[in-house]
Amino acid sequence: YTHCDGAFFVGDHNKAYFLKHGFKEKELFFAPHAIDNDRFSTNEDEACATALQWRAEMGIDATDKVVLFVGKFEPKKNPLLLLDAFRHVNQTNSHLVFVGNGFLEEQMREVAEGQMNIHFMPFQNQQAMPSVYRMGDVIALPSQGPGETWGLVINEAMACKRAVLVSNRAGCAPNLVEDGLNGYVFASGSKEDCADKLSRMLGSQCNLKEMGEAGRRKIEKWSFEEIVKSLESNI
Repeated sequence: YTHCDGAFFVGDHNKAYFLKHGFKEKELFFAPHAIDNDRFSTNEDEACATALQWRAEMGIDATDKVVLFVGKFEPKKNPLLLLDAFRHVNQTNSHLVFVGNGFLEEQMREVAEGQMNIHFMPFQNQQAMPSVYRMGDVIALPSQGPGETWGLVINEAMACKRAVLVSNRAGCAPNLVEDGLNGYVFASGSKEDCADKLSRMLGSQCNLKEMGEAGRRKIEKWSFEEIVKSLESNI
């Protein structure tokens, strides 16, 4: 980096990395790690209708609360911890839905065998994702790493007005998740902490719809437009 005049950072962890490796504060410029928020927020009624249909096919009532995991079933994402934490909470009228595939699937299905409130859905392409996210009330990213540098699934979930539960090993955690406002951050690898945060979110005192609305407002600032503004202002 000695040959660079500056750098654009996407979040707090990325900025800390640049500072550690020689950049000065004045040489760093914020350009948020973003997705196409509009793609996930348009046609909301249609996406919700599809999501409700999928939930009904799984036997999930419209008033039940759903924790949703979307991603690869691999150790880095740590879906088994989420599965164990959800079973520990044992909240009535709640369901856990895994969407994706991976070599941990057989083990996950063995653990979940016989439990009618744990469901599996195969990998879905990007076109279906706005509906997929709307199946859930809480979108969980329990990653333990290594290599979960951000976790754009959380950007996408927030654009869909969903509350989020994120491990502190996900790069997005310090920037996108405010405890009690739009979700919670839990200590990676801790079933107890994950279960505690899940219990709060699935409890009757937690308004997940309000959390989702807060998340949507927050993610509006993490957009392609903000990246363009930063590039135009600092190059």
